Amino acid sequence: MLSKKNKNSRPETHPGIAAVIINKKTQRILLIKRRNLPIIQNRGIWSFLFGGKEENETYLETAYREIHEEISFEKNDLKLIFKPVRTLIKDIRSGKRWYNHLFIFLTDRADIKLSYENSSYRWALPDDIFNEINYKNVFSKREEIEALIKKTLKTLK
Repeated sequence: MLSKKNKNSRPETHPGIAAVIINKKTQRILLIKRRNLPIIQNRGIWSFLFGGKEENETYLETAYREIHEEISFEKNDLKLIFKPVRTLIKDIRSGKRWYNHLFIFLTDRADIKLSYENSSYRWALPDDIFNEINYKNVFSKREEIEALIKKTLKTLK
């Protein structure tokens, strides 16, 4: 459970990851819709995949575990393109903020098996996510993340 904000309004210290997953064949980006339940962070919005780091994990191990838990992809289904970018994540409903490490992966898979935390998914065009209102509200380094995604997509052409 995340602790309450301190007097200085600094971000929470709850280590975690965010993962951008790009389909190599279609050049589309996986967005998942968070289930609209009170226990879910950023509930009801479309986003990249998120997850919390366990005590003895590296951030990369956390990324692979969370991807498997949330969409059933195995490590060998993914190719790591960019190592983590530390970014501030904001829950737009509660106002909570915390730092995550964002990874970018490529995959050939398109079939998704969602966990209970998510209600839907879509493979979005880059412009769809760059214009997504909720996406803009969630990440602090939006321009840096967009640049990394665009750089990845250029290598696929």
